[in-house]
Amino acid sequence: NELVQVACEDDKLQFKMSGYITNANFNMKKPAFLLFINHRLVHCSSIKKAVDQVYTAYLPKHTHCFAYLSLEIHPANIDVNVHPTKREVHFLNEDRIVEKIQEAIEGKLLGGNASRTFYTQTLLPGVVAPLTAQSARRLPGVVA
Repeated sequence: NELVQVACEDDKLQFKMSGYITNANFNMKKPAFLLFINHRLVHCSSIKKAVDQVYTAYLPKHTHCFAYLSLEIHPANIDVNVHPTKREVHFLNEDRIVEKIQEAIEGKLLGGNASRTFYTQTLLPGVVAPLTAQSARRLPGVVA
């Protein structure tokens, strides 16, 4: 129930994204962010920051989401020579692609807000609150 499927694509930017994110009802103390680009586990700080930024409006302070994102980007548009282990990547049109990912996640979280339910109770004017055993003992003539 807590996982929401997210997807977006843009032919002009030559990318496709799919994945799963947690809704606004779920949070963890430590972040869990898995990013695959062209079926390879990588690290992209700009995407991670963008996802964290979206969730700051929904989650309590010092809590994080779970996100699994899989991107397919044209191989000619990826720069893997950022780090010797080839784990950190940058890519062409990174800012615009990150913005599209943010919009997709924001849209899913906004749509999922309808599932958040809050219960309240109100006392109607003239209605007496129900008696508890302790308050009943204080009333004259009432045996509890």
